Amino acid sequence: MSSLQITAYISSSERTSFEAYAAGCGLDTAGLLGLLLARELRLKRLPELVSRQSPEKVELDRKVTLHRCNEALKESIRSHATCAGTSVSKACAAIVRAELAERWLSVAMETRFESPNG
Repeated sequence: MSSLQITAYISSSERTSFEAYAAGCGLDTAGLLGLLLARELRLKRLPELVSRQSPEKVELDRKVTLHRCNEALKESIRSHATCAGTSVSKACAAIVRAELAERWLSVAMETRFESPNG
């Protein structure tokens, strides 16, 4: 049986920023990664996100791991990464970096949505 976890390798500074961002959203890093992966499976932006990655050499010495994810999520992410021509780890790192730049969740949490029922 394969391990039901998904891991992204990122730099120390990215890890520090991701921890702070997750905490600011009331989540831990695993919870935020899981939410971002679920969002990515709906939006299908991975090819664009991977193409944005900088070719610079940075030591990817820290990780963010979603533990105990369900098998369907893990397989969906694996398939999605393969279609984008990358590994699961690199796909997840690209998603983490995109969120650090875009701050989608933070913006969504600050947006007041009016109910259509008044």
